[in-house]
Amino acid sequence: MKKFYLLVALLAGLQTISAQTISLNELLNMAGIGASKFQQYASRKGFQTEERQQDFVRMQYTRDTANAFFISRQWNGRGGWLRLEKITATDYDLLKQRIKADGFVAGELKAKVHTELFEKGSLLITASPEIDLEEGKRLYNIVIQNKPLPKAKDLQFAEDLLQFDSHQQLVQVFGAGNVRKDAFIADDESQQPCSVIFPQSPYEAVFIWNDGNNLRILEQVRVGGNPHTRSSLQYSNSVSQNRWISKQGVYPTMTLDQLVAHNESPVNFYGWGAENSGMLCSTSTAGKLDLSQLSFVFSCFNCNDEKYYGDARHNANDVIRESRRVHIATMILKPETLEELTAGHNRK
Repeated sequence: MKKFYLLVALLAGLQTISAQTISLNELLNMAGIGASKFQQYASRKGFQTEERQQDFVRMQYTRDTANAFFISRQWNGRGGWLRLEKITATDYDLLKQRIKADGFVAGELKAKVHTELFEKGSLLITASPEIDLEEGKRLYNIVIQNKPLPKAKDLQFAEDLLQFDSHQQLVQVFGAGNVRKDAFIADDESQQPCSVIFPQSPYEAVFIWNDGNNLRILEQVRVGGNPHTRSSLQYSNSVSQNRWISKQGVYPTMTLDQLVAHNESPVNFYGWGAENSGMLCSTSTAGKLDLSQLSFVFSCFNCNDEKYYGDARHNANDVIRESRRVHIATMILKPETLEELTAGHNRK
């Protein structure tokens, strides 16, 4: 019930945002309240329902004939979001001051012009301006998202790491001392911002981000083998075998013959020294394993022949017959989609 009382206090304050003191925590808590409860309490405070669906409600409050703003609430499987529409520039500046004072990390979304971003743990706030053509004034649309995060002790498989969408979420769950900002170095020597949890340990994992400027929107997670990060170039000591295991039963250091037996079908991979050095071929779709979100980088202890280098593709059965000691060096996991977290921006 505590969240409901916070909601009541907030809705009273929203009627004149700039004239009353609003706790930022009250605003953030609204992103965790169900749509039905939200609608019930908002109605009591003078908001009128404009749109209602199963997990979505949009309501309007009219201050006077010239001023009205909207508030929306939605919940989905990835968490919920709260959207404030047509907030005045003065009100937004006051809210932004409170956000920064509460320790949120500020940024800007390159894909959305003039859209500001603030993030702290599981909370993401984005604010984008719009111009009221009739009044000629700048208004703001604000989206607050609160994504439920797992506890570190509940993470059992490598796939569980795909639940994280940003560096700040990693810090929230694993602690700042166990998360490092770094740069991933690709085969072509290009670098991409990344985050590393438990660096130089058996639980090391590299998170590569699509939005490198803000370290968010997950592209892939890499576990095992050479992390290929800028800081790993300075490693002086060897690291114990990586302990992250796929829920499908495969893991770094698994030999090629073990993988084929587990998959009940051979796989193909590229030779070393090429653009896709040692990578699993995307055509390897047969067998028991679901490889739609899982891939591998292979390594070999005795593949010295020239034929194993270059762009040629190699069949696992042929390599095994030649007694080549090939194993999984790195597992690569990719999220199901690359949907941006600010889905609430585009809904009207």
